[in-house]
Amino acid sequence: MKAWNGTKALLLLGLFAALLCRPMPAPAASDTYDWFEGASGYEEVLAIAKAGDRPFLLLFAVDWCGYCKRLKKDYLNVSPVEDVVAEHLRVEVNPEDGDAERKLANAYGVKGYPTFFVLYPGQDTYRLGPFRQSGAVTTAEFAEEIKTAVAWSHAKRGAAFWKARDYRASLSFFERAVKIQPDYEWGHYGQGLSWVRIGAAEKDVELLRRGEASLQKAVGMKPDHAEAKQELEAVRKLIASQGAAEGGGGR
Repeated sequence: MKAWNGTKALLLLGLFAALLCRPMPAPAASDTYDWFEGASGYEEVLAIAKAGDRPFLLLFAVDWCGYCKRLKKDYLNVSPVEDVVAEHLRVEVNPEDGDAERKLANAYGVKGYPTFFVLYPGQDTYRLGPFRQSGAVTTAEFAEEIKTAVAWSHAKRGAAFWKARDYRASLSFFERAVKIQPDYEWGHYGQGLSWVRIGAAEKDVELLRRGEASLQKAVGMKPDHAEAKQELEAVRKLIASQGAAEGGGGR
């Protein structure tokens, strides 16, 4: 028994040593709360964002800026803001670190600090921050504002595909917008438009009903949403006509 225990112990030690020596995979940027930094970090983030067709967060801050320190200490490093930010690609640029950083700040029209953007590569920026003339918002409020900014960025990307009549692609981006911000009426509106166009092209009543449901949610969240109301009325007529056509064809 002792010999067996000794052999077993050696086997376990050998296995443990092998596990320790095995190289661990490097964590992806989105798996850590570290920020990419500087102009080189910006280029890295830009490349990743382009390859994955995803948005990223861009912060311009300088060492002497009191509000920059407050933003990091009281918001970006505090839950729930930290939890939201940690889910996305992010890069911090100090324009005083070099010519490349300064040119980058000029390209984004930065006039003061901190300047915090959410954007897709090559798309309009959404600027936000927690400090107002009336006072600073809470961490919970700022976390929701970041979610809305990301949802807006997804919706803008979806709208670009929708205008190009690539409705399947547009749908995926509107779905992302709704996933991150369930109360974002423009996300539901875009999702509804996409389903309606797909359903109309494929003459699929079930897909049209999905569009109807999304448009109904948009109207429910924003009763004065004229575009959503108009589209909702149109899709209901289309569903009725499709149903009538199917019924007539079965006689």
